[in-house]
Amino acid sequence: MAKEAIRLDASSDAAAESSWERMVESVSAAKKQKLLVAMLQINLEGVNSAHEVVGDPELQRFGIARVKDRVAGLDADEIIALGGRASSGGVRIQSVE
Repeated sequence: MAKEAIRLDASSDAAAESSWERMVESVSAAKKQKLLVAMLQINLEGVNSAHEVVGDPELQRFGIARVKDRVAGLDADEIIALGGRASSGGVRIQSVE
């Protein structure tokens, strides 16, 4: 029987961080990279410049708690897909494999 995918628990910041850490540790190295890039893309969605990041302390904390409501209940594959659809103002994130 296949192991059930870990889903993000957004009931609190602490629960989100804990379930995120379990999720990241449960996937392969290749998927982990995609997952981390997706989280960054979701965090940067709607940001149009580095100036916005510098001027907004909230944007300077890239973490799952900041976007937990957007990824509540999602598994790694769903978060990766959401990251791929995120509009990050022309910010290009390239992964190296």
